[in-house]
Amino acid sequence: MRTMDLLVRTDRLDDAVAEELIAGEGGSIMVAVGTINAGTFYLALAGIIFCIWVSGTCIAGVDLHRRGLANPIAIVPSCLSTRALLFVLRRPLLYRVLCHVQVPVLLCAGARPESWGLRWAAAASFTAYACAETSVTRSHRDLPAMYALWALALYGDGPTAQGLVLGVGVHILVSSGLSKLRLGGLEWAKPGTMRGVILRYLEHGGADGPLLRTLAEAATRSDAALAAFGGGALLFEVVLVPLGALLLPARLRPAVALGAIAMHVGIAALQSLAIGVAFLVNVPVYAYGFCAPFAPYSASGFPQAVAVAAASAAAVAGFGLLPEDFPCSPFALFPWNGDQWARLFEAYVNEDTRLVLHLRDAPPEAGAVVHGKTEAGSELGGDVSRPDVSRACAFDAWDQVFGETLAPRDFVSARLAATPLDQPAVCAALDAFLEAGTVVAIDSGAPLLACSFVRLKAGTTNVVGAVVADARGPKAAARSTPASPTPGVPGPPPN
Repeated sequence: MRTMDLLVRTDRLDDAVAEELIAGEGGSIMVAVGTINAGTFYLALAGIIFCIWVSGTCIAGVDLHRRGLANPIAIVPSCLSTRALLFVLRRPLLYRVLCHVQVPVLLCAGARPESWGLRWAAAASFTAYACAETSVTRSHRDLPAMYALWALALYGDGPTAQGLVLGVGVHILVSSGLSKLRLGGLEWAKPGTMRGVILRYLEHGGADGPLLRTLAEAATRSDAALAAFGGGALLFEVVLVPLGALLLPARLRPAVALGAIAMHVGIAALQSLAIGVAFLVNVPVYAYGFCAPFAPYSASGFPQAVAVAAASAAAVAGFGLLPEDFPCSPFALFPWNGDQWARLFEAYVNEDTRLVLHLRDAPPEAGAVVHGKTEAGSELGGDVSRPDVSRACAFDAWDQVFGETLAPRDFVSARLAATPLDQPAVCAALDAFLEAGTVVAIDSGAPLLACSFVRLKAGTTNVVGAVVADARGPKAAARSTPASPTPGVPGPPPN
């Protein structure tokens, strides 16, 4: 009997018997070793989530999940009412319980994966957590695991769920690559892109910066290395992942999973340890999907994988980037090319101007505080509670509605990084995006429906000195005032 026949038939065999049969074929034992069942998936996901929480908490000095409570505004998904989301976010204890309960629920599902009730409890609980956490942190790292949990909840352990999860793995990696091509174009593969990203994160200390700082600094001095990193990532995500996942023999398909894991390790080593470690939550998804034992063109598993991958590709081809609207995401992970990256940071981060969100009838005034996503401004930092927003304030739009890993389809366009920057046009576009009322201040529940460019007060990094422009045009008083860089704030990274 041929190995490929065994691979197709093992879907219907007891796991121990299947492993014994495949091992007898010699050389294909790696398939049996690499394949994980539903129980292992749940246990691995619980273990990784727990380890991320422990390491992050030790580094931050406070419960890692408190960082979500530091953000004073939330993005309300269209599938949920504002009232329901704010009910959770206004209760710190409830929010933290929702975050922490995932580990015991997943452990229970891992112990009894055959239980329909436990599988559904794991999927529903994780979805509620991901929705609340994503709304305040803007992270989309947990969405692939959520998709996989629902595949297991609906179909149980077997080729159908494995095929769906394989399709999810293809979807998230290809979507990330396509977002780079859509926004950064082929220019994304040039050395300037990775140089700008690495230099930016070298400014951070501790876990927010690269694990191998010396190696990262050396990489920024080598165009060949940077082109290999950037071009290799783009080639892997857009070409090698779909071809390898759908056409490689089952015994070789785990190589795609190893490639994806290697990308996360590379991010941790050369860019940000915190980001690289956080995305390891996807490892069980890669293992369960890419290590599935069914063969290409088999009757079970393969059609489901193709269906998910084809639907994802068709949606992007027909409508552009998917919306950033939970439970959907374009997975736009650092999609800007080097030139765009420099101009974006110059316009919205490094210099003394900020694009801020505010109430429609309450534009920011001199002295108002500009609040960012977290008060500490880091991946692992954050106050134990939201800042006081009872006094005049505004909210930094960078990383709230767009930024390094956010690209809402209805707002992001070439005008964001245009030279010279048309500030009123940017404001008009963002105002149109905010009109849906999904960006809200958590404590008051008021939607933030307008935005303005403001100049920071000299010597500060978050206090408004004057309003520069809004959707109606430049402000006369600010137009004649020359901009001066904020002392101590570094300029944009070179290309």
